[in-house]
Amino acid sequence: MSVSKTPDYKVMERLSDILRRLESGEKLSIKELSKDYGCDAKTIQRDINRRLPELLSQLNMGVRLEREGRLVRLGGDTTTLKNFDEALVLDVLEKLSEGMGSNFALKAKKILSNIKRVDSEEHLYASVHFEDVTDKADEVLFIEVAMGKAAIIKYRYEINGSSYDVEAKPLKLICFDGFWYLLAEDVKDGVIKKYYLKAISNISMTDKTFTIKKALKEKLQNAVNVWFDANKESFEVRLWADKKIAKYFYRRPISNSQRVISTDPDGSIELSVIVTNEFEIIPTVFYWIPNLLVLSPEPLREEVEKLTAEFVEKMKGVE
Repeated sequence: MSVSKTPDYKVMERLSDILRRLESGEKLSIKELSKDYGCDAKTIQRDINRRLPELLSQLNMGVRLEREGRLVRLGGDTTTLKNFDEALVLDVLEKLSEGMGSNFALKAKKILSNIKRVDSEEHLYASVHFEDVTDKADEVLFIEVAMGKAAIIKYRYEINGSSYDVEAKPLKLICFDGFWYLLAEDVKDGVIKKYYLKAISNISMTDKTFTIKKALKEKLQNAVNVWFDANKESFEVRLWADKKIAKYFYRRPISNSQRVISTDPDGSIELSVIVTNEFEIIPTVFYWIPNLLVLSPEPLREEVEKLTAEFVEKMKGVE
């Protein structure tokens, strides 16, 4: 099946090809890439300075772009990229296109599904799937326009077999654990809610506008997972990661709020992250247990200990 060369397709195709060339050991220049892909230098500079670094920072394979004079090359633990073939690159771009804007991600999902030719089971990199909502691309674009204009919208929302009308201030389209949601403030009660994107229909834009406070914008940027609650006060969580897993938090931070407070001589680290709900961070703790510990706050530490004890007790009853 042929795929039309839309602007979005061309970006994905170019990034995929540049990654493949870098993996093969090439050292590339802005001038050379501009000539090879028929782009102006500013476009390639955006690829090298922003797009590719953003993708690689989320790739969680310990690779990065490095400068060598006017040339750029792939550095870091490049041994993890052995057999990094084209199909693998496409899987990576499919996952990471989320970070390039929700509407772009939806288009990329459809484009990539058309050009992939290799069964995902053959890939070395495990595909991380996110919900296919390409059928909602028009609604996404409409919502993004409304957010750009800070315009209040109306829509029909279906949940648990029933539906109702909503008038809301659209704040952010976000993908939590592979599922897409609209974070919006319900005009009726002033509560910020998560609306499952696929359950939204009949969207219309009103002539009423709204403003978003800077503090709320920052809170939205720090959301970790679906447990995020914009209506609650944020609080700091301090974690300790032993040397066995410390590198993974450098490669892929828990959220935008993560910062490394200190590094121990043995390579273990103390981290800080801002959350709104205990369960924004508890799944991460249990994913890395016993190598990740909660230092504070004390109520969260006690909750983790309680849940751990309950799990151990239940395991004793399993034959």
